[in-house]
Amino acid sequence: MLAPRKSLWSTPMEVMCSALDLLQLTESDILLDVGAGEGNFIMLAVERTNVCKAVGIEIVEERFDIALREMQKRKIDPER
Repeated sequence: MLAPRKSLWSTPMEVMCSALDLLQLTESDILLDVGAGEGNFIMLAVERTNVCKAVGIEIVEERFDIALREMQKRKIDPER
């Protein structure tokens, strides 16, 4: 890891919702989340907006695996 932290935490829902409001994503937008963690922001964007594509980048394999499992539970296509 290039910039290791002692702990990882999830962005609060209120902050993610405010960010989505500011972004005003449309069907012609592609969202890129670098350091996507467990994919919470990406999944929220897909569920609440018309974003064309949402891409999450995460270097911690365990967090990536958690994101994939959660996407399956929420019936979100990982190719979207």
